[in-house]
Amino acid sequence: NRYGEQIEYNDTRRTGRRFVCPSIRRPNDPPLDDDAYLKERHRDRRVSRARRHARKQFFRSSLGRRLSRRRRKTVEPFNEWFKNLFDLHDHVWHRGLHNNATQILAAIYAYQILVLYNRRFATADGEIQWILDGL
Repeated sequence: NRYGEQIEYNDTRRTGRRFVCPSIRRPNDPPLDDDAYLKERHRDRRVSRARRHARKQFFRSSLGRRLSRRRRKTVEPFNEWFKNLFDLHDHVWHRGLHNNATQILAAIYAYQILVLYNRRFATADGEIQWILDGL
């Protein structure tokens, strides 16, 4: 919920972006049709639940389903290819979120350099994997 709210809201104003991701069902979550979030005593929790409820409703709408299907065809295949390219698929090399973020950032930087190198010096059929295998 924290990530969804950071993406969708800037303090109290909407950013215009949507967090399109299926929600994980928790044992104490009310059903989607239940208005239990309106009965919360604390304002912050009530607002957070109302926003989560709105995200669930948007994800189940036709536009939300369409965006989710499009993401599966555009974003996820690239993520899979990128992880396999730099051997990040099965395990991580370092402990801690900051160390792994540094590792991913270094892989993205190396990828961009390889794309630039491929564009300038390689033949028309050059590929990133081919350049990495040559190193």
